[in-house]
Amino acid sequence: TIHHAKRSIPLIDGIRFNKIECLNTALIAAANGTAFYFAVIFLPGYLKQTTNFNTDYLTLYLTFLVLIGAPLGGFVSDRINRGKLLVISCTLMAFYLPLMLKIVTTANDQRVLMLCLTLYGVIFSVMGATINTFAIESIPAKYRMSCSSFCYSLGMGLVGGTVPAVSTLIIRWFGEDPIFIGGYISLVCLLAASCSLIVLTGNKTTKHVTKLLTNYY
Repeated sequence: TIHHAKRSIPLIDGIRFNKIECLNTALIAAANGTAFYFAVIFLPGYLKQTTNFNTDYLTLYLTFLVLIGAPLGGFVSDRINRGKLLVISCTLMAFYLPLMLKIVTTANDQRVLMLCLTLYGVIFSVMGATINTFAIESIPAKYRMSCSSFCYSLGMGLVGGTVPAVSTLIIRWFGEDPIFIGGYISLVCLLAASCSLIVLTGNKTTKHVTKLLTNYY
């Protein structure tokens, strides 16, 4: 009698055997998406309605910062522990964003706005440079492409991509106090940082890849 091996589906098996890693991939994608789409799409319009700043160039300026900062962040993350850099940058974003919103909505100086956005761009560049690679490295090679692509798209699409609409609803329900909008994005970033820390301390695949990169450089 010939017994046929049961065919496995990498996506289903990968999620079943790597639940925390897949959840983390979705969360860090969500953090990446919320931070990016909030700043590039929602923030210029929000500041235009609530302040007297000239916001016509903000999207271009933030895009320029990420264009320059992301390669530098990736360069640094290849030589330092990528996971720790991700945890630190997500945590910084979680605490900095509400503070930034509070400052820029009460300040009347365009230079203050530019300074705050520059720091925002630096933090986000480090986040963006480490998130994608860490999401792939944390999942075993057997399930890597199917699980990382699915979970990343899930987090980016359901949470990250909807942040302009959710932010609008928060303003409609709770008012224009920046603490509510900032708190929403901070929660996403803190969840991503916490889950990444769990993966970083317990994932053998990530530790092995990090060790190889450290020895290489």
